[in-house]
Amino acid sequence: MSGLTILGYVLVALGVIVSIWGSAQFPLNLMNRNFMSFLVGGLV
Repeated sequence: MSGLTILGYVLVALGVIVSIWGSAQFPLNLMNRNFMSFLVGGLV
């Protein structure tokens, strides 16, 4: 595997971890500004 492939997998894993952590920190409410901030940050 090339370095860019490994970097891509690491970034995807970090995004999933941030999304899960955000949902643990703030209740799962799509209208909550704090939750959406964590979710969008994880997806990006």
